[in-house]
Amino acid sequence: MHPLGDQYSTNSLSLYLQLHDPKELLDPEPRMMIELALCILGQKYGRHFTVRGRFVFTFESNLGWGWSNFMALNTFKDQSRGYLVG
Repeated sequence: MHPLGDQYSTNSLSLYLQLHDPKELLDPEPRMMIELALCILGQKYGRHFTVRGRFVFTFESNLGWGWSNFMALNTFKDQSRGYLVG
């Protein structure tokens, strides 16, 4: 998670799933299709924000998958929505 955006986005929360060690995989195919869903659960109202996607990747070139524009920062920081509290 990049709470202030990553190098591709500075006005959005960036969220990625990162593969820790590709050598630990049982059957590393040269190419693989993955489907993933990443979500943020609201702390106040139990609502959640989910983004789903499909990615084709090779282990040599890509160990992380996700979105640089997962959620706009003004939406994430809006306390009335309940994603960021405190």
